[in-house]
Amino acid sequence: LLHSNGPATATAALKAMGNLKLTPTFESLERAIEWADDDLAEALAEKMGESRHPRAENALLALLELPSNAAAKAAAAELKRIGTVKAVHPLMQRDNSMMNFELKDTIRTALSAIRRRIGAQETGQLSMANTESEGGLTVSNDPDI
Repeated sequence: LLHSNGPATATAALKAMGNLKLTPTFESLERAIEWADDDLAEALAEKMGESRHPRAENALLALLELPSNAAAKAAAAELKRIGTVKAVHPLMQRDNSMMNFELKDTIRTALSAIRRRIGAQETGQLSMANTESEGGLTVSNDPDI
């Protein structure tokens, strides 16, 4: 159902599965990212965050890159709960590229939560993340990040 009849059907299927306490395979969630509309992106982000799957952060970062503000906001909300230092640079990039204040607020809240979780002690602290073929380097003077 997640791949057969479009985003609306997939969104309804995810919600029904949640009501029945069923869990889709993580692979099916990942495959749905490429054609997700706003509603499906929100449902996918929630399921990915709940799953605590080892690939959940990467999948949420893929949702964060979608052009949709709703998808990015949903991804940032879940990264707030499970994100690591790996999510800092992509979140900051999306924050700097957007004028949507609601999205900016969600991203900054996520960055602050990640910072607290990873134990960043000082503003301006250097963080690096191995993102497979490329690295992420982030330096910030913002005390809320």
